[in-house]
Amino acid sequence: MEHTIRPTCDVGGRAVFAIVSVSCASDEGSGDGGAQDPASLKGKSWVVTEIVDQDGDTQVVDIGIDATFDGSTITGDASCNSYSATYDATETSMSVSDVTSTRAVCPAEEQQIVDRYLELLGGAASYTVDGDSMSVRDGDGTPTIEFG
Repeated sequence: MEHTIRPTCDVGGRAVFAIVSVSCASDEGSGDGGAQDPASLKGKSWVVTEIVDQDGDTQVVDIGIDATFDGSTITGDASCNSYSATYDATETSMSVSDVTSTRAVCPAEEQQIVDRYLELLGGAASYTVDGDSMSVRDGDGTPTIEFG
């Protein structure tokens, strides 16, 4: 990272300085939805940290939803239920189908979050892995699920 200090304006005869940070990096793992390695999904337990709610707003998820990818199946716990789905991931896309879950009685607010998560998971079209986080996007390219 490079830091540059330069005067930005003169206030009452005194120069005001700003520190400008410039960071240069490659596009690899930049979260731009480019080519990914599908193997980066496999064998890791991902924890859902955020989803997009019905209004398109980001909602923090703290009710215990996780996902483990094994190469063709996603399994996980979602609040008081477990779920599974089939997935196919390439370097540029992801599709999820056959999403099923148990139907234990959960608190209504948690169940709404779980239902929305499963709906978004079924609509996955692409993904980006960046270190220990993953972003899943819908067919429009909108990030819908964030994993950490």
